[in-house]
Amino acid sequence: MAYKGSFYYDDYDLDHYDDSFEYSYDDQLPSFELSDILSCGSTVLKQILKQISYLLVINLIYRVIRQTVSLPEFLKHLSSSLLGWLSTFIFFSTGNFYVLLLNFASYGFLKLLQIYQVKRQGLATIVFQIITIFTCEIIERETTTWQNLRGSALIISMKAISLAYDITSNKLNKLPSIYEYTGYMLCPANLVLGPFVSFLTYKHMAKGMRFSIRHFLHVLVNSFLSIVFIFLSACFLNYLIADDARFIVTYRDAFIFRCSHYFVSFMSAAALLTSGIESKDRASSDIFGYQITRPLDIELPRSLVPVVISWNIPIHLWIKNYVFENLKRYGKFKAIVLTYLISSSLHGLQIQLAAVLLSIGIFSYVEFRLRNLLAEILDACVNANKCVLDEKGCCITKGHEYTTRHFWVKLINFTFGIFTVVLLAYLGVLLDTSVDNQNQFSFYSNLKKWYDLNFFGHIIVLIWYMMYLIAKN
Repeated sequence: MAYKGSFYYDDYDLDHYDDSFEYSYDDQLPSFELSDILSCGSTVLKQILKQISYLLVINLIYRVIRQTVSLPEFLKHLSSSLLGWLSTFIFFSTGNFYVLLLNFASYGFLKLLQIYQVKRQGLATIVFQIITIFTCEIIERETTTWQNLRGSALIISMKAISLAYDITSNKLNKLPSIYEYTGYMLCPANLVLGPFVSFLTYKHMAKGMRFSIRHFLHVLVNSFLSIVFIFLSACFLNYLIADDARFIVTYRDAFIFRCSHYFVSFMSAAALLTSGIESKDRASSDIFGYQITRPLDIELPRSLVPVVISWNIPIHLWIKNYVFENLKRYGKFKAIVLTYLISSSLHGLQIQLAAVLLSIGIFSYVEFRLRNLLAEILDACVNANKCVLDEKGCCITKGHEYTTRHFWVKLINFTFGIFTVVLLAYLGVLLDTSVDNQNQFSFYSNLKKWYDLNFFGHIIVLIWYMMYLIAKN
């Protein structure tokens, strides 16, 4: 994709909607003992296999009802609602009524917007969903109930916002009926773990993928990878990497968090594929069937740009299509800032997440500007985005004279890649889920880890920005 020297939010994604799914194992040992790892792995495997099995069976039943059983349409939507609500009990046993509350509250609000013919229904819905999420979190401030529900609350909010914008843009003629709406909101394929799917995708599910050997293999591959990543996150990495060097520990803690995200992503992909919902967007994959995340782009990055895209592809597309595109009227910079603020707010009152999202937005913006300017000055393929080369090795994206065939160009890109790995470790340590979050509303307690690291990540980006200003002038 070609770029014209300006900052495009199309290249960015910044959300993690898997906060509701956390594992904590406090009895881990600092030494590397194979027996301890196997014991931990056995415990985790039993728990995960049970949950994966329940979730996949529920979605298989849902698929059979939607695609093979001859039932009135409203009964199919009702089955989606009931099976979806049932799926919440697999992962959390308290506060399930909040799922129903959020569903009916959002429907009532959208209905009022229709009755009074409010013009900016999408923006109004965003504000309403944020207020609702904040209110629920404050009510459940002293318990862990809302922490378990954050993922489902985020998915419901995203669906409601997308419907508001789709109605405004005439993609939908009217607000769906209450049984269609509830079936969509509580769909078992993505209520608990995600990912986001549009109402039209949900509605056309009866014409979705037919089950095949290849489809079965896609489900199997995603399920297997989810188990591998939760094993790494919960058992292997803590035993393997001791608390020695500060940066190694920082990288380990951030990598553990990323592995837990990969676990949720692959598990949710397996559930979505089992349900029969078909994806025809950029999340489609020949290998995985439906790809929510791209771990290699994150662990071996060229820059922060592919990281924030590949972290959660469906969320990236949702933010781009429903939030950023509708905020560009206020100017690109304001739209970017508002997009990051909305994204963090929809996750609830999490100071650490808001700090990470805002920081990664700034980091990405500065790196994007600096590297594009360097590419222009050096006439080389050192952009934040990878240049496309033809058969002869010539740049067809920007027409640069020097490409990755030249060693010094590779060296510059490699250096920025190393910085990206360091920054990811720095950012991710703040999201370490093994730490008690009782003080989640305390600004100091949440940013203490960055303080202990002397805010070196922000200092690196500040130096980048100074380099950008000097090079620009």
